[in-house]
Amino acid sequence: MNGLFTLYPEAVGTISADSKDAILRQLAETFAGVYGLDAGNLLERDRRA
Repeated sequence: MNGLFTLYPEAVGTISADSKDAILRQLAETFAGVYGLDAGNLLERDRRA
């Protein structure tokens, strides 16, 4: 971890989910709340790949 990104304790947790999509959705919602980001943007895939 470097100084460009600080992982806040509120962004860390243990979850239970039934699928990869559910895990990513919960992670995006948590990061959005903690870091003031847009959860929908976090879930967007890079279309250039």
